[in-house]
Amino acid sequence: MVLSVPRYAADQAIEHARYQRDRITSGRPAADCPTTGSDLSPAALDLLRTVYPYLAEDAATDQPATEPSAAARAARAVERSARGSEEQLHWSEKRRDDSLWQWRDAFREGRWTWVPDDTDDGPARQQLVTLLEKHYDWTVMRLHVESGPAGATRVHTLFGHPGDWNTRHGVLRFRPVDGHRAVTVTQHRIIGLIGDRYRRSSGRTPLWEEYQEPRLCRTR
Repeated sequence: MVLSVPRYAADQAIEHARYQRDRITSGRPAADCPTTGSDLSPAALDLLRTVYPYLAEDAATDQPATEPSAAARAARAVERSARGSEEQLHWSEKRRDDSLWQWRDAFREGRWTWVPDDTDDGPARQQLVTLLEKHYDWTVMRLHVESGPAGATRVHTLFGHPGDWNTRHGVLRFRPVDGHRAVTVTQHRIIGLIGDRYRRSSGRTPLWEEYQEPRLCRTR
């Protein structure tokens, strides 16, 4: 496939794919191709999605921007069910300090997934604040997100490190494992966030992969 895109968009895509040799190559610039500007063409966005499926530009077109899609709500329900019947969701409020440590450890080690609320009046926003209070910056996390433009979305898993979490607006800053600048992820696009104990270093961790639903916990 050959795409004509702005030079800076091509450079960004090549940088993201630097560990995948020959996946993307760049040719000579076209005379009529814009080199500056804040608006990316559809071709440029398609190119960027091949190396990183979540783009902030996609979420900006959602209407209304504060509500998750039906697909996102369904995926969240599966993630919540997979956490089991224990009241781990409220450890930070009802249990002692050692249980709070266990909750954070389960989050970092990949045994408990944080899932956003489907409405703005639930406890999840503050829970993520608690989970990230003593979070290790080097811990690789999996962020399940709804990616792609409105009407043509899919769910992918991004690997990286969570940064600032804006509880008022429901916006998470997430830094990819390749060290590239952080992306802004809106809450209505987030399915869940969980650690990955088997992927400690960026050298062994992909930028992203196709999302796989968790195995549901069976109660006796």
